[in-house]
Amino acid sequence: MRILLAADGSDYTKRAASHLAKHLDWFAGKPEIHVLHVRPPLPYPGAAAFVGRNAVEDYERDEALAALEIAGRVFEKARVEHTSAWSVGDIAVARPAPCRCW
Repeated sequence: MRILLAADGSDYTKRAASHLAKHLDWFAGKPEIHVLHVRPPLPYPGAAAFVGRNAVEDYERDEALAALEIAGRVFEKARVEHTSAWSVGDIAVARPAPCRCW
């Protein structure tokens, strides 16, 4: 079984991760837990040209990792194996890019 936990960096992320970590015994087997954070694209298409693509990518990465860290800390404390990924795009249809996992 695979479980996808959407992480937005809020208290709800922490609560969902805690609930899942406490109730893994509900499942017949050990589930694969995937934590995903999807960042909406910057609303200013010219931002990369103005501040530089590296600055935009650094900002997106730092914000995404901060959002993922909340669930990551909960799972690490509970010794629950998980993977984390993030991407930038439409939240409703986004899929994690393999290069953006940590």
